[in-house]
Amino acid sequence: MEPSQLAKRRRLGASRAGQVSVLDLIVAMMLFISIMFIAFSTWAEANITVFQFDNVNSMKNRATDALDILLKTRGSPSNWEDLNLSQANVSSIGLVSENSVLDSSKLEKLLEMPYDESRRLMGFGAEGYYITIKNSHGSKVYSAGEDLAPEISLERLALLDGDPVTFTLNVFQR
Repeated sequence: MEPSQLAKRRRLGASRAGQVSVLDLIVAMMLFISIMFIAFSTWAEANITVFQFDNVNSMKNRATDALDILLKTRGSPSNWEDLNLSQANVSSIGLVSENSVLDSSKLEKLLEMPYDESRRLMGFGAEGYYITIKNSHGSKVYSAGEDLAPEISLERLALLDGDPVTFTLNVFQR
């Protein structure tokens, strides 16, 4: 190849070196859009996960609070089972005569109480509950509430009529 032809080719290549082709522009835009889509998708999934964790965590806190009130207090007022709930100023229900010793009359009153009223007095908002009390042989002695698939399940040991029982509180989103 002659030096004049080589110089001519270099000039042609040099004139195209700073130009961007339409194909390069389309590829760059597609790459940019893909990266932005992945970033926004990941951000949205992370927010959903955090929101779900917060919901489950707050539901677990309400369930723990309700279980503590049921098994560690007599309720407010302490003789709530003897009162007419529609006329009395009952703020919470407790199911024990003393810490972890279940009171049969309070349990019977819970069974007679309308579900939504008992749910409100336990401090649940949008959650529902199901309580089971089983004896040491695993036989169900008492149950109250709606038997749906629990999202939170808490168990405690207690005494009922001098016998050990397992008190289970299942909580679910309604």
